[in-house]
Amino acid sequence: MEAPPFIKEGFGEDLKEIRKIKGKPTMPPMTHNYMLGLVALVVSFVLTFYLPIAYFWMKAHKARKQNK
Repeated sequence: MEAPPFIKEGFGEDLKEIRKIKGKPTMPPMTHNYMLGLVALVVSFVLTFYLPIAYFWMKAHKARKQNK
């Protein structure tokens, strides 16, 4: 099975050029898949932790105002 032409041609060539220019190992450029994964992690973290904390804080803050 042969790789598609867009993968086979020039695969990793730009990365080799970047490393030659700087002379030291560099972090590879972030691809769209990694960016999407990072966004998914951040969004899931916010929905899992910060949203419930904010909700219960608002609820407690509202109840505290009514007691005054």
